[in-house]
Amino acid sequence: MTTDRPRLSRPSRRALRSVRWSLPLCLLPAFVPAGCSSDQYRKDADLEVGEIIRTKEEKLFGRASGFTVEQAEDILRAQLVAELAAHHEAKRAQLLREVLPPAPAATEEGAAKSGGSAEAIAAVQADLAARLIEIEGRHATDLVPFAVTDPALLPRKVLTLAEAFEIAAENSRDYQRQKESVYLAALDVTLQRYLFEARFGVTSSYDWSSRPGDPRQRDGTLSTDFSLRQQLASGGLLVFNFGHDLLRRFTGVEFTNGDRSATSSLVDLSFSQPLLRGAGKTIVQEPLVRSEREAVYALREFERFRQEFAVRVASEYYRILQQVDQIQNARRSYLQFIDAREQSEALAARGRRSQIQLDQAVQSELSARNSWITAQRSYQDAIDNFKLTLGLPMEADLGLDPADLGRLSAQGLAAVLISESRAAHVALERRLDHVNEIERLEDAQRTVNVAADDLRAALDVSGGVSVPFDDETSFDVDSNGTWRAGATLDLPVDKLQERNAYRRALIQQDVQERTVSLSEDQVRQDVRDALRRLAQLRETHRIAVESVQVAERRVQSTSLTLRMGRIQIRDALDATDALNRARNQLTQALVDHEVARLELWRDMGLLVVAADGMTLPELPPLVLTEAGADESVVPEGTSR
Repeated sequence: MTTDRPRLSRPSRRALRSVRWSLPLCLLPAFVPAGCSSDQYRKDADLEVGEIIRTKEEKLFGRASGFTVEQAEDILRAQLVAELAAHHEAKRAQLLREVLPPAPAATEEGAAKSGGSAEAIAAVQADLAARLIEIEGRHATDLVPFAVTDPALLPRKVLTLAEAFEIAAENSRDYQRQKESVYLAALDVTLQRYLFEARFGVTSSYDWSSRPGDPRQRDGTLSTDFSLRQQLASGGLLVFNFGHDLLRRFTGVEFTNGDRSATSSLVDLSFSQPLLRGAGKTIVQEPLVRSEREAVYALREFERFRQEFAVRVASEYYRILQQVDQIQNARRSYLQFIDAREQSEALAARGRRSQIQLDQAVQSELSARNSWITAQRSYQDAIDNFKLTLGLPMEADLGLDPADLGRLSAQGLAAVLISESRAAHVALERRLDHVNEIERLEDAQRTVNVAADDLRAALDVSGGVSVPFDDETSFDVDSNGTWRAGATLDLPVDKLQERNAYRRALIQQDVQERTVSLSEDQVRQDVRDALRRLAQLRETHRIAVESVQVAERRVQSTSLTLRMGRIQIRDALDATDALNRARNQLTQALVDHEVARLELWRDMGLLVVAADGMTLPELPPLVLTEAGADESVVPEGTSR
């Protein structure tokens, strides 16, 4: 059955047939991204986020760090874990059966020779050292290092401070988590920027139907829609839609165009613009501005974390070296107490020492051994904690370069001459966490403005045009277009929720003002505390140096007179114990001062952590006066 509608000529039908097939085909390139793999989307996100972070780093710090959120595949932790897995696989049965037998006891008993020759004090020290070496040989089994855990399965790795920084940057879980926070903040920026870009959409669907008749009518419909949306900074929204339907009749009555195919299309263009509430760039783009600033905050927080983390790694590193020195001091003290006990036994055998004095020597020896074992256990605990900081497995066998402590001792205490007011001024300008709080106050003020805008009436205007066309009609706006225009007014008569949001924003602004004030006071307190601590530690170090000198003279003197039997054993024991404490205090004062110096640089915001790993720059003496900062000692790249 046909209708009496006019039929198109064959050239016209061929032209329309070409149009109806070419329109869906021309949209095929829009479907290409849908075929991208998830890995390609990940790379695309990394590329865009990396560019955002690079741009903001150069603006904030004057340098780009080469930021990447991905961990390298060849990090030390992965290498060690792989080695451990291979070792356990090959030695599983052997390790399960392995039992470490205790070392056999083979102590030789002997009495120390006493002498009464009047040697010079300088020679006494050399004689004492020779005796301690001889005692060390005879008591080798008593000097076996304290060990409870299994023997190391991996080769020992001795780290310098610079290597520790680099390993921590690559392996630390905390460091990686901070990098991911920066990445996620920048990832949010990509979405907010995208919302103000031209957004394209393509959808396509196919429907097939079969209806009863004679013959049975079977149709297939391919619908394709293309859309374009553009959000304007003024608040306006521009939307363009193009829809195209292709109907194919496989069996049944032909269409009115005399063909088994027919097409229809619709072009629609619409525009809306708020004039009161929600209008204006400052209101509309507030989410974009907030995301951009959150990315800046995240970068500053990451840089601040890097400063704190660098000081933390350096502090733990030096503390472990300090404990190594304490172990050596405790071991030396233990040998000296053994020597004192053996001399007391020899004198007691000749009736020149009472049993009480001998017992005092024995008790001091036992106490010294306990101190030595405790120092070793503390060292092992500190090494394990350091592995956690670096992100390394517990099975890693780490050692630290003792030369770093030697260099620290050789160079002495670095001069730090700066007034409190000048140090506080520099800190308030350069502390990244404080700068963040100041700028968050600006965010709170903008939030108040946005909340106040929500209290206004809304007046939106809109307009648009739609133009349909198909096989029998051409695209003609004048004859086929439908124009529309309208306006919407929303009076502010029900604004309880918006009122509460506005009041909440005002309170949050007050809270942030107090937070800024508190941050300023905390920065000043940090600087004051760091300066006082440095001054106190400098005096502590001077006292410790003199204390070691006095204690060494006491040991030399008592060692000589003890062998002659001319002093009480308690005097010799006290002198030895005082020397051990003085040496420990000297090392502690040296390490405390270096850590406090780094903390002052960190608290003033002057500590720069290099982009390649975590390498601290050489820190020259910090000399600042009220007149201003000496530019030669202020690191570059520490601006806001």
